[in-house]
Amino acid sequence: MNEVVAEEKVIAGIKEPTYRESADALDYTIIDLLSRNRYPAYGSLILRLIVKLKWSPPDEDGIPTETLGVDKKGRLFCNPWFFNPLERECRIGVMMHELDHLLLNHPKEMEDYSNKTRANVAMDLCVDSFIKELPRFKYSKEDLQLIAKGDRVSEAA
Repeated sequence: MNEVVAEEKVIAGIKEPTYRESADALDYTIIDLLSRNRYPAYGSLILRLIVKLKWSPPDEDGIPTETLGVDKKGRLFCNPWFFNPLERECRIGVMMHELDHLLLNHPKEMEDYSNKTRANVAMDLCVDSFIKELPRFKYSKEDLQLIAKGDRVSEAA
């Protein structure tokens, strides 16, 4: 009997995550976040959270095409291609970032702004200022000019 083995997909050195790996990565991150008792405010929010996996492979240079995000309905959209390879502390930081957007009602508040890019950057900087687990990114002068005009900047910023 010949056994069919699926070929493993790898893009820019990143192995395609399985559903099980993705579910585990999310579960362990949530358990880490709550069990350390550092951030109890997230408990009730996490219980109501609806998680949607959004499979979006990186481009050929390994740059994520999608990361994580939340919407005003309390849904967390997670791209396993982005989330799974992150280090443990960074996963916690990224999860905290998205939960903070919900705690601060940013998805609903976003509706009030005509310049969504500028509002998104301001909201990101706001929540990131509280999270030590996140790596720090700096916006270039060119990125800031694009933001001021309302244009999108690269995800690498």
